[in-house]
Amino acid sequence: MLALLEGADAERERIIVQARRDAGQLMTAARAEAAAIAADAGQRAQAARDEAARRMLALAKDEVASTVARAEREAERTRELARQRMPSLVDRAVDLIWQLQAEEDQ
Repeated sequence: MLALLEGADAERERIIVQARRDAGQLMTAARAEAAAIAADAGQRAQAARDEAARRMLALAKDEVASTVARAEREAERTRELARQRMPSLVDRAVDLIWQLQAEEDQ
């Protein structure tokens, strides 16, 4: 009977040792998988940040181009208005000078 108990005890110890070894291997594999998942998530997050930055930069460039184009159109309108008004302003200035000279001559 003692031999049977010793055999069962030895078998139990062998099973416990094997279970501990298996648990250790499972923990090592789980840690490695968790590290790989975390690294992949980090890479994906960085890629998402990079893409968001690229999109924002593209939008900012588009906005700048639009603003510059609008400013150029407004400047052209101002130049055209000045070209249209310049002759009458010159005429008024010349008339004023003639009037002032006429007043001085009197």
